[in-house]
Amino acid sequence: MASIFSIVFLDLLGIGIIIPILPIVFFQTDLLPVATTPAIRNMLLGLLISVYPLAQFFGAPILGGISDRIGRKKVLLFSLLGSVIGYIIFAAGMMMGNIVMLFVGRIIDGFTGGNLSVARSAIADISTKENKVKNFGLMGMAFGLGFIFGPFFGGKLADSTIVSWFSMATPFWFAALLGAMNILFVLFFFNETLKEKTYRK
Repeated sequence: MASIFSIVFLDLLGIGIIIPILPIVFFQTDLLPVATTPAIRNMLLGLLISVYPLAQFFGAPILGGISDRIGRKKVLLFSLLGSVIGYIIFAAGMMMGNIVMLFVGRIIDGFTGGNLSVARSAIADISTKENKVKNFGLMGMAFGLGFIFGPFFGGKLADSTIVSWFSMATPFWFAALLGAMNILFVLFFFNETLKEKTYRK
């Protein structure tokens, strides 16, 4: 159960961590040419924010359907690996000043971030009538905590006055590290929850 909540927390952390950073990146750094108008900057900022939930919109039903066939654990491991790759691409794009890499990183992370549907399914698999409401309530708590701590970590880890080598890319390296730890957590501590009668190897 703890591994499911950590997955939910990490997904929402990934959404929230970007909130305090992107406006600065688009308006106060040299990511875009100096001649780029505020209107274009605003449009690109909005697009970059929106591609994550858009990719998640398509990824969630696909990942959920696959998990019904091959099991929750395999899909969770794949999706967490995708999130780690997405964070790494995004962080590298920030360091290189490559806006295309930012979009690619967020799309990959968003699509594999559709594992929220798999996490909900896993909770439903192991819940009874007596604890189902409690379990989904705890999942909602993890959801909210991700939104709370995401912007906080994003702002602090990008502040070079706290640590000299912190930069705009640091929060995403941190998120990639958390994702890698989450993969190990699921690999060693998460037991397949899909009932044997519906599980197809």
